[in-house]
Amino acid sequence: EKAKLAKNIERLQAQLSDEQAKHAESEKEKAKLAKRAFVEGYATRREALRNEHKSRNGVPHASDAGDRGSISEGLAKNGGPTTADPAIWVFGCSNATVSKWIEGTYTSPDESPPGIYRLKESNHGKPVYKKQGPPDGMDVFIYYWDSRDGSSFRGWWFGPEVGGEEVWAYNAGHPRDNPELPPTSNWKVHGEVDESLRITITLGVGSDISRVPEGSDEKAAELQEKVRHISQALSAEQAKRELAEGKLKSLEGKVRDYEAALAHEREKWQTAEKQVNDMQHKLKESSEENLRLQTALQEHTSNKAVSQGVNWQYQDYKVEGSWYAFPPDANDQLHHAYLAFRREPTKHRFAAINSGGVALKVDFHSMLFGRSDVPNRKMRILTGMPKEWVLTPASFLEQFNNLHSESWYSYYVKVDNQSIHGKVEEILRCTGHAGDDFTECSCMRQATIKSVHRIENVKLWQRYRARRDALRQDSATASVTPASLDQDAFDTRKVMTCNQSFFDCGEELAKDVDEKILLHGSC
Repeated sequence: EKAKLAKNIERLQAQLSDEQAKHAESEKEKAKLAKRAFVEGYATRREALRNEHKSRNGVPHASDAGDRGSISEGLAKNGGPTTADPAIWVFGCSNATVSKWIEGTYTSPDESPPGIYRLKESNHGKPVYKKQGPPDGMDVFIYYWDSRDGSSFRGWWFGPEVGGEEVWAYNAGHPRDNPELPPTSNWKVHGEVDESLRITITLGVGSDISRVPEGSDEKAAELQEKVRHISQALSAEQAKRELAEGKLKSLEGKVRDYEAALAHEREKWQTAEKQVNDMQHKLKESSEENLRLQTALQEHTSNKAVSQGVNWQYQDYKVEGSWYAFPPDANDQLHHAYLAFRREPTKHRFAAINSGGVALKVDFHSMLFGRSDVPNRKMRILTGMPKEWVLTPASFLEQFNNLHSESWYSYYVKVDNQSIHGKVEEILRCTGHAGDDFTECSCMRQATIKSVHRIENVKLWQRYRARRDALRQDSATASVTPASLDQDAFDTRKVMTCNQSFFDCGEELAKDVDEKILLHGSC
């Protein structure tokens, strides 16, 4: 957005420069045409009428350098308007409506050029000038009004009647101006100064204006029309320039706002970035500390759980097939050493333990131990898992070490025993509502087994076994006789009762607490 605004500003600045150049050229052309109109349109006329005035009235005429200063002298000596009275040419008004009234675009019967004002009478001690035009045209006057109604009314006015309510242009004048003549510039049209409105004053224009050389009036009118068009074009260009300057200022304001907002956002971003970096650093430290604590907790929990559920045994070297348990202190030491071996097999293959004050060396790769430097006696791990489980001791320990394992599917072991497949299929087809023809469950009579999996989850198994052993101890201590449980209810085929041994995983069911295998289904 900032780049777009910068490009627009550059384009508008170039446009503004072009408009300013055009404006300057128009001003030069306007001044040139005005000067040419004055020189060519009235130089010859002024000289001719000056000579005529000298021959007819004998009144001294103002020179080219002192026109305005000598006019009042002529008026004072002659007591009013004469053929030496000044003529006023009004041109360049940028207001199209007012221009038609005060400039005019017509020729009077005596061929006076457009916009010529002649001395008519006096008002408040100053001459009144009336525009020359067709008899049926609207009268237009330039007159003076003093401060009798207030200082804001003092000055020269354009209007359809002297002292009337309707006026079109006003000029308060300047102390350096000739008091007998209206100012030539800085006229206000409807309250606004019109820089292009000008008044040119010449001498000796009277009823004998027709004696001016032929062709000069038409040329002056043509030049005046050109000046008017140039003034209008200049006003239009000026309006365009002001519009462009307004747009430029607006765009520059937007750029400043965007830059301020950008700086604010950059400051916020830098602050946020610093906070993020600090938080990431703290998070990293917290993660490292959390990992360290989790590892320590995992090792502690694993070692404790394994010590409760797993036993290390050694073989009697005298009696083949006889195995004996290590003392508890040696059992814990073996567990710690074996866990280190599982993490780094090469580094921790050999370990030294102390059993009852006797130093032993262990080789976990060969599962041998001995008192000498060369281990020669066999040892093993008893995990207490059901006999039919295929979970190895190494996998058993990995389950304990991985407290947050997401590989839950690794606990699922596919069972390929077709006898078990057949028993599960029989149970599904015969139990529950399978025999009820009026329920959706009747479809189970066509159920087909695709696969059977056994869940070999060490933690769940040890938790279950610990609870079962506690029940057995309570039952033996309190001499509680368990109630008989009929798993098949009204099913005369007794499929659940008959198939218990197929699902015990090689772990004989505890009859003293009436342990049963149950069918758990979900829909």
